[in-house]
Amino acid sequence: MLWLDYLAMFAVVGALIALAELADPEDGVWRTPPRRQLSIDAAWLTAHAIYVPLLGWAVARGATALADGNPLTDGVTRLPFVARAVAYAVVAEAVVYGVHRAMHAVGWLWRIHAVHHSSTHLHWWSAYRFHPLETVIMRVLPAGVGLGLGLGLDALVPYTLAAIVITVYSHADVYLPGRWLDRVFATPHFHRTHHETWGERRNYALVLPVFDIVFRTAAWGRGVPRTFGSVEATRRAATAVTAVPARSSTMPSSPPRP
Repeated sequence: MLWLDYLAMFAVVGALIALAELADPEDGVWRTPPRRQLSIDAAWLTAHAIYVPLLGWAVARGATALADGNPLTDGVTRLPFVARAVAYAVVAEAVVYGVHRAMHAVGWLWRIHAVHHSSTHLHWWSAYRFHPLETVIMRVLPAGVGLGLGLGLDALVPYTLAAIVITVYSHADVYLPGRWLDRVFATPHFHRTHHETWGERRNYALVLPVFDIVFRTAAWGRGVPRTFGSVEATRRAATAVTAVPARSSTMPSSPPRP
């Protein structure tokens, strides 16, 4: 049932966002990605649909054991659910911000993260072009820290669901009026700036831009049309899960320069 539940949620969210892309693209023009890009993205999406439900099951089992064995849990879980859910959202976003920023600064982490920045045509399905190891890191670390603080399993649910939906939506080619929303959550306008060739050291937030604002890494884009993809990462679009021929097998050896 885990796979069926995940695929059902993916189908509903994906269908709604796909309709939004067709109805109102960011610069008013729908652009079909090249066939090679679609093939690579389809391969990563398929791999994601296979291993992420299994990863989710493993994380849930580990989280249950961690929560049960944590002496802080009994005391902290007496706090109101809303307070714990908000606390977890802040903690998780802080962890994600720090890890994401490190992925653009540390060589071996960048080689993993470069898979995600190899997309030159960004659409909602680009959200699934992730190296499996990065997916593990980004799911395990926030949950581990939150549970380590005794916040409880139920406090993880609202942020986790929001992260799944917003991650897909923030990559979509959709125009969203009201730029003040960029200060509240990671809109497409906000996150797609991170994927621009000049924006790799900006807008690290997954859900909440607050840490980008506090640490002055927030940027609000340069208008449209945009140019996507890391200059280094796109030398070799990551094809670890596809047999699509590539001209080079060399992944970037160092993080992009600011």
